[in-house]
Amino acid sequence: MLLRGEAALAKGETAQGIDLLRAASERADTWLARMALGRAFLQAGAFVEASSELDACIRRRGEATALFLDDVPSYHVVPQLHYFLALSQEGLKSAGAADSYRDFLRIKEKGEKTGLVAEAERRLSALE
Repeated sequence: MLLRGEAALAKGETAQGIDLLRAASERADTWLARMALGRAFLQAGAFVEASSELDACIRRRGEATALFLDDVPSYHVVPQLHYFLALSQEGLKSAGAADSYRDFLRIKEKGEKTGLVAEAERRLSALE
């Protein structure tokens, strides 16, 4: 269901994606399902729900070290969690958005200034 939910989101079928991801999360409360559900809620503009799911991912970020239980490190997905959390906080007009963007940028400070990094810098600048 997780993959079907992600596929629905990619096709712009946000409501169906949310339904599938909720079902996946109810079947198995995994970090990946919560992250996907948080992003789906962001896509839907449901910032309260997005923030709730993404906050749960922050609290459970240790699970991101082995998402697939296959001895392949997966913690590289955590930086974007901070970016998506910042988006949800920005949608809620929360002062915490700037801190979450800073957290994301601190982690990515040695990376290229493209993609999400450039977007986070632009959004943070607009907030300050």
